Amino acid sequence: MNRRTFYLAAIAAFAVTTASAADAPGGVGALSAGAPPPTQLSADQRGAIVRELVSKFQDQVQKTPHGDVRAWSSKLLKAAAAADAANLLRATTAPSLETMHAALNGATINSLASSSLSVAAPAAEQPALLGSTIADTTYTPLPNGRCRIADSRVITSPLTPNVARQIDVEDISSYAAQGGTGTLANGDGSANCGIPSFTTALVVSVTVLDPAGSGVVKVFGADQSYQQGNSILVTAGSFGATSDLIVRSCQSCALELAIQSTVAVNYTMNVIGYFMPPQATALECVNTAATITAVPAGAVANSAAPACAAGYTQTATNCESSIWQMPFVFFNGGTCSAQNNSSGAAQIRSSRTCCRVPGR
Repeated sequence: MNRRTFYLAAIAAFAVTTASAADAPGGVGALSAGAPPPTQLSADQRGAIVRELVSKFQDQVQKTPHGDVRAWSSKLLKAAAAADAANLLRATTAPSLETMHAALNGATINSLASSSLSVAAPAAEQPALLGSTIADTTYTPLPNGRCRIADSRVITSPLTPNVARQIDVEDISSYAAQGGTGTLANGDGSANCGIPSFTTALVVSVTVLDPAGSGVVKVFGADQSYQQGNSILVTAGSFGATSDLIVRSCQSCALELAIQSTVAVNYTMNVIGYFMPPQATALECVNTAATITAVPAGAVANSAAPACAAGYTQTATNCESSIWQMPFVFFNGGTCSAQNNSSGAAQIRSSRTCCRVPGR
């Protein structure tokens, strides 16, 4: 089986729409059908998707300053192994490297070009655009506090003036070679720093020590220039100037950050937290009480469900008939409309499903 057939089989497995069976009269049953989101992908399917993403975006990675296809591919494989299935499949439709990383991490993006191996979904099924895939990110502090990723004093290696030094942050088993003390980037165990792959930006606390003179120290993404960096001013004889900086991370580089100074200087660097697209959050949903509307034999009736409580948004109209001979001709916006075709009285029960995003 080639990669195209394998990948299309994975897509097809999640394209099956299940229709709801009608409940007995008076029972509680949904009247609409929908396709469930993908929830599982096998390791082989995830591997095939990663190979497709590498093939599609490796040229863009190579064009990135300090882009490293091999290191990026290894990072991508680890991220894809744990990624949500729907996000991973969505990433294959991204038109650019930047939006692919955003989709992989859960950002919703619209108007994406189909990948060479994917089947284009109908327009109605395309994910809606919810702001910027890059700017609309959330801050997450590290699970175990700050993580020392670099200390030039430990490795006896102050910065050489006007020479950028790259700093490895993600997917590293030990920061010791940089003078750091964190033992693992990924994960959230007691010994781990908990920095995930493909962060959008990192929050770093940088302390500048023993500058040889007055000058400027800058920290920036490894694919950026010194001029784009965050500045720390130092003066001769000063000690311990500390700045907390938000620095964009290079997602396609083997080493994500860089530090450069106009004078010889030592430094320490701690990661405090990171910015990424927010994690998927399940909706909190409730059904309202039901409105019961009597419908005489041969009559038509509209039954309006109770409104959603403040802070909730309606996501479904639920309609029930007490008999089989009263089909619904309309159900939307909390209103259920039906005609009683039987020779006796009947009832319509109408309610709404109301949801909100949990939080404060």
